[in-house]
Amino acid sequence: HGLGAPLSRRGGMSGGARGLAPWHRRGPAQGSAAATHLGTASATIRLEHTRSLAFLNDAFAQLEALLLARTPRADGVSTVPPPRPEGGGRAPSALAPPLDARRACLDRAALCDDNELRTQGQLLQRWLSHFRTDLTPVISEHLVAVAVSMRERIGPVDVQPAARVMRGSAQMHAPSERQMQLQLVLLFVLQAVLGLLQHTGGRDPLSVSLVPFSVLDFCFEQIGPSHLPVVRETASRCVGLLARAAGHLVVAVKLYAARLEKVRASEHQREFAPYQRATCVLPFGWAEGEGGASATLDYLRALSAAMGRIERRVLRTEVCSSLDKQLRRLLARTEGSAWFAFEARGGKPLAEFWALFGAIHAHVLRWARKARHAPFCFDLAASMLCLGDPPFFVKQRKEVLGALVARIKKEGVGGRAMQRLLRCLRELPHPLLAAEPAGVSDALDKLWLQLLPRKSGFSSNELPAADAKMATAVLAEVGRVQPEGALHIAFDVIRAQPSAYAVEARAAVLAALPLLARDP
Repeated sequence: HGLGAPLSRRGGMSGGARGLAPWHRRGPAQGSAAATHLGTASATIRLEHTRSLAFLNDAFAQLEALLLARTPRADGVSTVPPPRPEGGGRAPSALAPPLDARRACLDRAALCDDNELRTQGQLLQRWLSHFRTDLTPVISEHLVAVAVSMRERIGPVDVQPAARVMRGSAQMHAPSERQMQLQLVLLFVLQAVLGLLQHTGGRDPLSVSLVPFSVLDFCFEQIGPSHLPVVRETASRCVGLLARAAGHLVVAVKLYAARLEKVRASEHQREFAPYQRATCVLPFGWAEGEGGASATLDYLRALSAAMGRIERRVLRTEVCSSLDKQLRRLLARTEGSAWFAFEARGGKPLAEFWALFGAIHAHVLRWARKARHAPFCFDLAASMLCLGDPPFFVKQRKEVLGALVARIKKEGVGGRAMQRLLRCLRELPHPLLAAEPAGVSDALDKLWLQLLPRKSGFSSNELPAADAKMATAVLAEVGRVQPEGALHIAFDVIRAQPSAYAVEARAAVLAALPLLARDP
């Protein structure tokens, strides 16, 4: 695995010809005195240890020493490294180095400067992530134990100032030094866990499934708003990789649902937003058994039940954004898609899914009544219209498309609603259009009055160039999904008396005809 190759200054691996990290090869004239005395990862951990737990024993002793050297203790906290559990959980007692060895590592690490400590920390992260995959559960559990012990060493930290910084409150002020120390320690450990899971996932999925649930709990906890964005993002990626194991996905959904159930007050809704954003990394699917369709339905059931009490814009935005991504992935009707197998099985799970789908859509339309929430709500509502089944499309098409037309009337043809309408027309699949002969043309009657106004209703007797161009684009998109309706509109304009429509309106219709002819 290239365990002997050191990291470069940018965090990558240097050439293999250089062998082990150069500190143990440099003399006093080439390296600092601290580097000469430091028996850290590059000098002490050697390739002969990689097939025994002695490597991990040494690595964790030095990893803890590096963190202790960079983390000044809080008042009242002992300088002695906290005791490590022996034989607890899944971890063997071999990963509990004696106290004198840990003290020796700490004494040597105290002689290093920040750059040397940073380099050795990167080495340890890389080596731990590329160790034997069958020991991934042990390594991940002990990484979490290191983070917990460091958090206890730093002492209690007030998370409210950090939370105010994250949300840009008027009470915002810079986080304290202890807060930043804690965030850096958490980031270091989470990066090590992430590298470990990335390396193991593609080689030994069984080892990922054996990672203790305490690791998942720890990563999930770090998604909260009191942490820096980079910490939250790294923790979310760890949760997503762990959730690829069916058992961990079930636990992750339970953690999400339990926290969502407590979201009542306005402040709690704001703090829950990062957790909702993190659901985008959960690998929901339609497989049978644990962690498949049952976990997906549990998630949708919990979210649907809570949407009625969600009022804050920040959380509604995250719900709509995450659902848009998740539903597009879940309902992808591509060759080999798991959705077809789930749909073919039918039964109660399929019926429950469409019931939850409709309930969520109803909540989104209710949210859209608030003007500030309408843009992102209509984005999700239009996506669900394209992803739904034929009965859902027939029932909801006029309401969704009519709401978009009403928004276009307020915003103008150059606004976001018009772009969303065009996108919706492009994404509508043919099976949905075949289910309703009227298609979409009848739902856009009011839009034609705005795009192709008669002269009597247009005082200047001219159609702006932007409106004419947009009329051509909409007519072409309608013609793609329903040619008869587009041609009917075009013929009405062309056959009308010359005084009925502006010249620009006729030109816009004629410009759309070649586009209609190209589309088979």
